Amino acid sequence: MKTRNPLLGMALFAIASHSSSLLLVLLFSLFLGVAGVISGNIQLLTLFPFVASGAAPIIVLMKYEGTIKWEQYLVAMPLRRKELVMSFYLNILIASLLGIPVIGVVCGVVYIFSPEMMGFLHIGWAAVALTLSVILLLTALLFPLASTGFGQRRESGLSVVCLVVSCMSVGFFWGTCNAQGLQNDIVSLLSLAISFITFVASFFITRDMYSKMDF
Repeated sequence: MKTRNPLLGMALFAIASHSSSLLLVLLFSLFLGVAGVISGNIQLLTLFPFVASGAAPIIVLMKYEGTIKWEQYLVAMPLRRKELVMSFYLNILIASLLGIPVIGVVCGVVYIFSPEMMGFLHIGWAAVALTLSVILLLTALLFPLASTGFGQRRESGLSVVCLVVSCMSVGFFWGTCNAQGLQNDIVSLLSLAISFITFVASFFITRDMYSKMDF
């Protein structure tokens, strides 16, 4: 008999528990993209990649705001603490990938109905990279800080501070790279790579801190 994977179960539970909200934001982002292509509205097309790539992980991140009592319940489950922490990070990665099918559909609509707008997809890729960089960095900052006594007492404000710091850090990096004349494709890849490395390093830090938390 095959043993069920509790880590996979936690990931599926996190996504399923917010399925209605996730579906709503994905449908909304799809509407933005398709409406922007059909109408040629630049504002909608500019907003689309940010919503498509960032809305789902933000919703999942909001789940973890003020979750110390929820984590006490989880510790009673047949799940080791390091697996529990891994599920936090895995859920954010999964949520960050949910917008890819929507972006793919909109790219197909552009290719079929408005091939003259294909050049806009190049800008859209930069927007997606920028958004995901902020999400990964936000997660990398939030989870370790939330595992401290200071963070547990200031959960709501901590999320806002981490978001502001993440946006400013990524924005400063992009501005510096652009000032050096680097192409947006290179800046996008560098931004994602640095944010992802920080994200992975944050997992190991949070795992160690979480193992020492007194529930």
